[in-house]
Amino acid sequence: MSAPTRSRREKASMLIAGARQKLLAGEPDERIRDAGLRVLARAERVMGRLEGVAQTLEAAARAEMRLLERMAPIVDDLGELVRHTLDEARERRGLAPRRRGRPADEDRIIDVDID
Repeated sequence: MSAPTRSRREKASMLIAGARQKLLAGEPDERIRDAGLRVLARAERVMGRLEGVAQTLEAAARAEMRLLERMAPIVDDLGELVRHTLDEARERRGLAPRRRGRPADEDRIIDVDID
């Protein structure tokens, strides 16, 4: 788990523990204390589930990064293969080689109606 996630988890745990101590130490109505303790218990369960989800998402992100790192050279090679194939096909048809990059401003055609 990352440090920010751990820090948030610790802060939330401290907040819940502090609220529980205040509920138990004070003299609130028994119904209020019971309801407060139930809410705190539910908050702890939700926090535990969220922590599990965060760990799962972090593991998935790491796996995705490893996959992308492995795929990058393959995609580059496929791009080169496609480029060479297109260049060879243009040559066979007697067409000019395709342009590289964006056209310069002077090569752009602007359609203007002049009356």
